Amino acid sequence: MSTRRSALVLAALFAVAACGGETSDPTDSAGSDDAASDTSGDVAVCDTTEAPADGDVCDCEAQTYAGRIDTCDRSCLCEFGFWACTDDCDEVLPLALSWSSGPAIEELDGDGDAEVNPGETWRVVGSVAAANAPAAGAPTTVRVGSDAASVSIDAGTYEIEALTDEPQEFAIAFTVEDRATAGEVVLQVEAFSGFATLSDELTVTVVPAALPVLTWDDLEVLDAEGATALRIEAGDELLVTGVLSNEGTVAAEGVSVSLSSSSSSLATPDEQSVGVLAAGATRVVEFAVTVAASPGDLAPQLTFVADADNAELATALYDVTIYPPDTLSVVEHTWRNIDGLNWELVVTLQNTGRFALPGLEWRRVDYVSPPLPEGDPNRDDPFYATALGIGEPTGPGSLAAGATTEVTLPLTISAETPAIGRVLLRVTSDLRNHGPFALDVSVPLGE
Repeated sequence: MSTRRSALVLAALFAVAACGGETSDPTDSAGSDDAASDTSGDVAVCDTTEAPADGDVCDCEAQTYAGRIDTCDRSCLCEFGFWACTDDCDEVLPLALSWSSGPAIEELDGDGDAEVNPGETWRVVGSVAAANAPAAGAPTTVRVGSDAASVSIDAGTYEIEALTDEPQEFAIAFTVEDRATAGEVVLQVEAFSGFATLSDELTVTVVPAALPVLTWDDLEVLDAEGATALRIEAGDELLVTGVLSNEGTVAAEGVSVSLSSSSSSLATPDEQSVGVLAAGATRVVEFAVTVAASPGDLAPQLTFVADADNAELATALYDVTIYPPDTLSVVEHTWRNIDGLNWELVVTLQNTGRFALPGLEWRRVDYVSPPLPEGDPNRDDPFYATALGIGEPTGPGSLAAGATTEVTLPLTISAETPAIGRVLLRVTSDLRNHGPFALDVSVPLGE
């Protein structure tokens, strides 16, 4: 027998003796009487007040224990000086949360009816409980959230320090914004403790509010004479107008309007005050706009904005097309001999603007004047006499900003060809008409 086993056996024997199992000398009657009559010490030693654990040393052989430890039952028997215990404590049930009541909503600050109106404060209320919670309870958080921009959750969470199977109430406030639009708002209600979670949704219906509703209509760009601007040129002075309406059920207060441009090609004025716009009323708003002399953007966008103290912003967009200045100019023109009497007039042109000129189409017009009356200052101008008979021009289909190009016009000299003449060179692009360019030329005879 090992030393440890011997010690255990000796401890057991002493325990038996302590619990009244000790034998005495049968001839010692006094000792027998004492042992039979005095048991108070045995009861005190064997009265276990704390729950034992399996393997703990015990004092009284055959003593038993039965009790509840946390959430399970334990049974123990004292054998050979040690507690032998069995229980169901190894079966740990998971924590489970449940709504005891709710979630629901209650009004905190409003008109006292059951409708959720913009500007009112409500709260989500209910109670929650936990099954299989430890004796000390489970720390639990209840949270309310919403993706709706029109709802503001004050705190967002409610903390429960120790949740048990006894329901505990919670309350979380939320506010519906003053400018909230009518419709349904979804609130997410969650409770969680450790790995235990519980969720639900509340659908809140916001009723229509008595609010002003600002809108823009009939946007228009006028020229300096007040007519519709059919063609907007660089440097133009414009009047941009729009009709502002209040389609709501109450007056819009503190109304202000502004106009802005997406680029510096259009210079817009400062914000202007409209004041009060009654329900159902309209107002024509005018803005003075200037087109840049050298616009950097030929397709800017105007943004109309109307704001009020008690209404949502009202915006409207208007696209503008600007025709750039005529930046195509003649640098020089000269004759080039092709073969014998076959010549071509070479015209050098440059795009001096900030934009490429796409879609170029070239044509020429010989200027032929009718007989001029006596006293006309052009009567003796030789260039008004007749046409030169120059052919159609040939030029590129586009010209980059700052680039130079040559355009040629053919001429075959004959006996009928006048010595001098005037040719009008015309060109169009996708952006605008250019010219015409008047070319006064002398036929290169003898060259």
